[in-house]
Amino acid sequence: MKFEYDPRLIELAVFHRVRVEPQLEPAVHAVLDPLYLLPAGTARDARFHQAYAEMFQQLGLNRFVEDLLAEQPIVAGKADRCLVRQAARARQESIELYQRDDDPSATRTVLVQLTPEHLADPDPCRDEMRRELQHVADMMDPAFQYRAADLAGQSPQDNLVRDRYHVMWNVYVESRLTSAGHIAGGRKTALRNGFLRSFGGRFNPPVAAFEALWAPAKLDHSALMAMAQDPRRLPGWEESNAGGGDLRETLGSPCTLCGFSTFDWFDLQSEAGRRLVRILVERRDGWDTASGVCRQCAEACLARHASGSALCGV
Repeated sequence: MKFEYDPRLIELAVFHRVRVEPQLEPAVHAVLDPLYLLPAGTARDARFHQAYAEMFQQLGLNRFVEDLLAEQPIVAGKADRCLVRQAARARQESIELYQRDDDPSATRTVLVQLTPEHLADPDPCRDEMRRELQHVADMMDPAFQYRAADLAGQSPQDNLVRDRYHVMWNVYVESRLTSAGHIAGGRKTALRNGFLRSFGGRFNPPVAAFEALWAPAKLDHSALMAMAQDPRRLPGWEESNAGGGDLRETLGSPCTLCGFSTFDWFDLQSEAGRRLVRILVERRDGWDTASGVCRQCAEACLARHASGSALCGV
């Protein structure tokens, strides 16, 4: 794999390393100061780029990205090149894969975006970048069979499926990295809460389903898609919702307010749900708790009621 670093990122990373290790400053000045005496122009700029690139290598600032990608043999073996670019801020740091799904022979490019600070001192971002890289490794793994086209679409149901898919994929990534000892696994509680919110609604997702996803079992794109599209495929779902109504009729049934099919029923047992029940019973003739309401309508109605405006056309 060929590594290509943004020259500006190289320069800023070297400066940052010198700031945190002032003892390097005399050696850096010894290399750079004579270059300022050269005539301004393209030739001098090239000499500066070369000098920074050499210091970048000598300081080992290339090791983080190259060692990181080496942790995933699939990525290291299948990617043709790695572009390392500057991220404007830490929250924008990422690792992405660019390839054509319809042409396996096309160039595969891994784009790594890092701040100069983290390139020079990667410990604060190491775990997060490992998570990013594991996603890329899954996308390149033939056994995972990732298909970006399955996650396309902008309808409310498409958005819901995509959200659930990524929640479960994040769980799968975190569990494997934790099991392998690459990260501490400190996000498990946050991931569990996100999973319960994503699959929450009129029926309660079993906590056991999250623990089953967390276990180091083998999953692939198709399995994650199936569970995202139909929560009945989650481990333990039927047992968790036994006696809670006819799940087969409710999943994908139309919301009684907007009439659109929904897989995301609002939890009427929550505090907000009980408040919504009082509002709808008062203002919607014939509506009762058995009717249910989708999350989108519920949140819109609660917001309109709080602002004093009309409630869903009433």
